[in-house]
Amino acid sequence: MIDASASRSNGMNLLTYALEVLNDTSNPVGIREVACAALVAGLEEGLVVPGGTPIAIWRWVRETTPKRWCAAQFRLGEVFDEAVFTAALEAVRDPSSGTELRGVAIDVLAGSAYAPLVTDETLNDLVDRPHVEPERLSRLVQSVHGARRIPIELLRMIRDRWATSTVVATREAAVEIGSLVPKPEEDFWLKMAQDPSDDVRISVVSSVVKHCEHRFALKLVEGLLADEGVVDVRAELHRAMMTLLHRGDDDGEG
Repeated sequence: MIDASASRSNGMNLLTYALEVLNDTSNPVGIREVACAALVAGLEEGLVVPGGTPIAIWRWVRETTPKRWCAAQFRLGEVFDEAVFTAALEAVRDPSSGTELRGVAIDVLAGSAYAPLVTDETLNDLVDRPHVEPERLSRLVQSVHGARRIPIELLRMIRDRWATSTVVATREAAVEIGSLVPKPEEDFWLKMAQDPSDDVRISVVSSVVKHCEHRFALKLVEGLLADEGVVDVRAELHRAMMTLLHRGDDDGEG
């Protein structure tokens, strides 16, 4: 029979040793990577980990991004640590961080431990920073909204600002944020449905079907089908039409 207390003690000893190995920069990179994986596994299993584990994992992620990929940031986002929260925010704000590290930091902040703590002021600040990619920031906005509901005025501001961008990916992010606005606003969707980018129009069709009132969505899709000439967009429109027709049948609409 296994002694539960001895098992927990051995597990703690192993994780303590793993933390020491990870923090020792003289160790080979591969060995430190294994140590980090052990600590991440401890978090995933809900084990008691040594103090300083989350920030040590963050430092490793920061040190190795983008040379080595790992899923540590997704687990870090579920375990609150003040030092990690501060460091991740600073990584997003810092123009020298680079695209990959900002993406990792946003993954952390979008986790359940941190998303409720990201304030409206912080979101405003990040939106104002030209180096923060909207297509990445959109994920954080969506997570924060799911955690605590962002005021509609702020959602509209972000949506409308991104919708006027010359960058296709930014306008696609505007579509994502538009889907968060309660009672989807038809003028916005009609405007975005005429976007010159095929990718944006496809995103619009997908979002309208999921988030807009059935009659409006059906009318919009029918209108777009009459004029759309791009094969991929027409395919998305046909899929949308089938979804809406089935939904109408389920709702008893003729």
